[in-house]
Amino acid sequence: MVGLTQSIARMTLQATRDFYKGQVKSANKAYDIEGKVKYKAGTVKRDTIVLPGSAADIRDRNAALAEDVLGSLRDEMKGKSPLEAGGILFKTRGPRAGNCGEMACVAIHIAHVFGGVPAAKLYLKYVEGKASKFGFSHQFMLMTKLDDDTSQNPPNATGPQHTSWVVDPWANICCRLADFATEFDAQMTHWTRVGKRIHAKKGHAAMWCEPSHACVLASAQQAVSDTGWRRADNAA
Repeated sequence: MVGLTQSIARMTLQATRDFYKGQVKSANKAYDIEGKVKYKAGTVKRDTIVLPGSAADIRDRNAALAEDVLGSLRDEMKGKSPLEAGGILFKTRGPRAGNCGEMACVAIHIAHVFGGVPAAKLYLKYVEGKASKFGFSHQFMLMTKLDDDTSQNPPNATGPQHTSWVVDPWANICCRLADFATEFDAQMTHWTRVGKRIHAKKGHAAMWCEPSHACVLASAQQAVSDTGWRRADNAA
């Protein structure tokens, strides 16, 4: 039986994905097309061929455009709470762009405004990449159990808050926090096989790498175990 928390989490993911569908989306995701995207080569074989004009080709070209769009939006969202930032993004006219953090804020806005979820039940979860050579930072929405007043404490994967749900529009994941690392690992492995590449930090610079790179997968494990979170109505 699907509970209230799970039902609203699924609705939020789908609505956020629909909001970004057909738009420029993320600046930190692209495809390996004829060497245009530079990344550290791995051993995973690609299953697809990216053709000019295909959805993958469009995603690759939109990555650069998304970076320009996000620049001005981030200035407007500076100092705002995740809930306020999500409202700004949701009402923006023109191309819709967002990396994981922006998409998570839009999800928070949708869950609160259209799902009726109290701000006290919504969190922006964030992890900072800590790998020695590469670092991958990630953010997503967390929602504590809606029909239990005891779950208003910061969400965790274990203990009384173990029923918290993840909504990660960037990775297209909706699951319990305790299952997030497994779900994220599977999605990143799939992205690697179809030729998708993502941005990760290397020292003070950034480079494209395979989604299944250890630094990326480590961020999911870190998200489940650490306490990096901010309540939806708390400003930076």
